Amino acid sequence: MDVEIISKEFIKPSSPTPLHLKTYKLSLLDQLHDHCYPPVSLYYPLKQDTELSISSTDIDQIVSKRLQLLKQSLSETLSSFYPLAGKMKDKLSVDCNDEGIYFAEARAKCTLNEFLNRPDLSLVIFKFHPVVGNEQRQSKEIAGAHVGKIQVTRFSCGGLVICACILHMVADGVTLGSFLMSWAARAGKNIGEDTSICPNYEISSLFPQNDHTYPREATAFSKSGKFVVRRFVFDAQAIANLKAKATTSSTSLQNPSRVEVVTALISKRIMAAFKAKSGSYKPNLLTRVLNLRPLVRPPLSENSFGNFVWNADALCKDHDDEVELDGLVWKLRESFTKVVKRLQGDGEGSLISLCEDTRSGDGIEAWLHLLEEDLALLELDRELLGFASLDPTPLGKCSSISHNVIPQSKL
Repeated sequence: MDVEIISKEFIKPSSPTPLHLKTYKLSLLDQLHDHCYPPVSLYYPLKQDTELSISSTDIDQIVSKRLQLLKQSLSETLSSFYPLAGKMKDKLSVDCNDEGIYFAEARAKCTLNEFLNRPDLSLVIFKFHPVVGNEQRQSKEIAGAHVGKIQVTRFSCGGLVICACILHMVADGVTLGSFLMSWAARAGKNIGEDTSICPNYEISSLFPQNDHTYPREATAFSKSGKFVVRRFVFDAQAIANLKAKATTSSTSLQNPSRVEVVTALISKRIMAAFKAKSGSYKPNLLTRVLNLRPLVRPPLSENSFGNFVWNADALCKDHDDEVELDGLVWKLRESFTKVVKRLQGDGEGSLISLCEDTRSGDGIEAWLHLLEEDLALLELDRELLGFASLDPTPLGKCSSISHNVIPQSKL
């Protein structure tokens, strides 16, 4: 499927950024993240709950009005999220110069339903994304990089895909979610009404920057080669079965979360695939990304702008591939608990899970990025496929039509 860029522009904030806010300083937590643009893609049909045909002229008019509304409401939203309309001044700060957020319009030569019937994930990653491959993997040169980028792709039926991303050095997925919700609220109301979320910019004072801090890199566990992506979708019944499986052993594991059991199953099958391929066991690192906002004491606002995330790592070694599902859930929970105790002292903390919900809201859609030969083994794994569907159409009852990690309470 061809996707053609038809226009590029910069959407400026509707009101100028005050002089005393022209420089936004990164925090210590921001400095630990790479120069990359993780995206969120949102899919919208032209009209919902209707089978009525619409002429191409009417489609053009409707899409034109929607694009204009998107731009106007985006401009209003950027007045509050002003760093997204700027550029990186250097590795420690953003020049909030109101130049505007990068906004590209593209055209896809098929209908939205044709794409969603058999979605090609490479298109989602490379054709709908406003950051081209070379730019995503560019050198360590940071100065001049745009903080925010958006691409709106129009299908021949009038459906739209909105793909938005923020430079990870500046903010995390929760911030991106807050920005999208604020933008959506303004687009759904009359422009000019006070419907936006007001971000909190206290992170640099809470975690002062350090000139000698560099992004974390898991070099010991990284690989090179041809990586591919597949979707494994777990519905509500499959997740309930996994929870039951994880609590039927002699351990005292109680109330495993959806994310814990799905992560544990996928990790267990990946370790089995690695062992089958190499003939010997190799250590594996399990990592969960935690939203620190509700975990610190006192809790921070969900609208706190920046990177309030931390990794909870669990190293599986000494033939841990033989451990049962509940054992892997224990490892994940222990890694989480250690992070919580460091943040809160010795008090107990409740599990706060970030997950990619299915369209019905009670399942999980997992995107696996693995070497092609490793993923080929998982595509034939009977235990994994006993709980998950491989690359089902997002138009089905239990599939998702959006992707990336955003807190469930915000969707």
